[in-house]
Amino acid sequence: MLQHVGLVCYSEEKADLFFKDILGLEKGEKKFLDEDLAEKIFFIKTSFEIINYTDASSRFEVLIPEDGSVANPEKPVAHLCIKVDNMDEFLVKCKDMGVSVNRVPKGDRFLVFVTDFSNNIFEVQV
Repeated sequence: MLQHVGLVCYSEEKADLFFKDILGLEKGEKKFLDEDLAEKIFFIKTSFEIINYTDASSRFEVLIPEDGSVANPEKPVAHLCIKVDNMDEFLVKCKDMGVSVNRVPKGDRFLVFVTDFSNNIFEVQV
């Protein structure tokens, strides 16, 4: 069910030290999350460089903010990505139970994020 964990780091160098050098994970290619999409997902108008650190059973999606900020407790970026069997059933259950759902258009699809009752953010995939 767990797809990845999204965390924020101060810099690529600090991320490399922990995820690559200490945990021994493989460093993937860099991607970029522009500020418009970041604002739709996390409600923060900041662009991010994204680096995945992986092994056979784990994937950490490390977001490095362009503006140098790391954490804003009122607008968190750290998240877990989970996989569900049926997105429609899952979203109906969320709505019925009062869980906040954020569907963000990206190209020809939607990214789905839910926020639990303690403000933890979950990206949801099928």
